[in-house]
Amino acid sequence: MAREQDNRRDVDELRQRHRHEEEEHDKAATTTQIVVLVVILGIVGTLAYYLST
Repeated sequence: MAREQDNRRDVDELRQRHRHEEEEHDKAATTTQIVVLVVILGIVGTLAYYLST
């Protein structure tokens, strides 16, 4: 009986850890997407400026 509780607790901890890692990954992916978008917009803006002058 105690062994089943230990196993259940271990499974719950693994699920919680996996969920946390997934959330961290999602945050990192979102941050990367924003940075890439800003860089691309900067490049396009710079090209537009130099091409218009």
